[in-house]
Order: sequence, then C-alpha cells, then structure tokens
Amino acid sequence: TFTTDAGGVARGTIRSTVVGVSTLTATDGTDGIVLSARPQVFFTQGQALELRKSANKNKAVVGDVVNYLIEIKNRTSSIITPVRVDDQIPPNFKYVKGSARLNGSLMNDPAGNRPLAFDIGAVPALVDSNGNGNADPGEPGYMTLSYQLVIGSGATPREYVNTAAAKDVCDQCFI
Repeated sequence: TFTTDAGGVARGTIRSTVVGVSTLTATDGTDGIVLSARPQVFFTQGQALELRKSANKNKAVVGDVVNYLIEIKNRTSSIITPVRVDDQIPPNFKYVKGSARLNGSLMNDPAGNRPLAFDIGAVPALVDSNGNGNADPGEPGYMTLSYQLVIGSGATPREYVNTAAAKDVCDQCFI
C-alpha cells in the first residue's frame, strides 16, 4: 500500500525473487477503482556475468576472416538463465554462417545481424575449485562463445569497434 503525495504521485519499492516481466496493477483505496495504467516491470539478475572478448588479429583487410572468443564467467553461486549475448558488430562485417561454437560445440547461428543475438541458455553457478574467486577454464561457471566475422568489401581503413553484452529478459536487462 502506497499513499499519494499532494500531486497524486505514489512512490515505493517493489522486489521480486523471480526473474522476468511483471505487470503492475493499482487500486484507488478510497473508492476501490482499479487504475487503467498497468506498467510492466522487468526483474533482472543484476550484474552477475563477466565477459571478456578477444580477436585473433589486430589488423585485417577486406576478405579476411576474424575469429572472436568471448569468455563468459559467472561471478555468483547461482545458475544464470536465460542468457543471451548480443554482439554489435561493425558495419561491413558479416557473420560466417555455421561458425558459432559454445564451449567448442556447434551451436545455432545467432538471430539478427547488427546486433547478432546468441542464445546461450544457462550459465552454471560458479564453483571456484582453485580458490581464486573467479570462474576459470574447466570450472563450473566458465563458458566460451566463439564465432567468425568476415570483413566485407564496403569496409575502409580505420579502427572498428565490436561490442558484446549479456542480457536476460529484455534488451535493456544487462547481466
């Protein structure tokens, strides 16, 4: 229950232990009328994953294929799901169909083209076997995503930026 201020605005905090989308409803306590506005709220998992991205070359020319590797590290003791990695690839770079691998195994090609959207599924909970506080290769909570991009004919000599982010229930829900 929230009380409105003189301007008719009610302020409060809502929380959920369940990741996903919820629709809020409100009832006017004085007359029992359900308000027509029903905003959606996105409950996310917070900043739980660390991504580290690398490429196999610093310089390339038109027609070259660049191999990318994204290390996905869970920083928590909870399974993180659903996970999608969105990669905003540079203009004139194209995804090489069939090149996506998750932990070395073939996976479905990403949806879209700018950004590429890779469906990772679940990232296991961190089990820090060596006690260094990080998910390392071979430990639960560590995964790799690899894929290739080819540099298209429209690319001109300059620096290109390629950015990836992990998301869950919405495009603005970074994890």
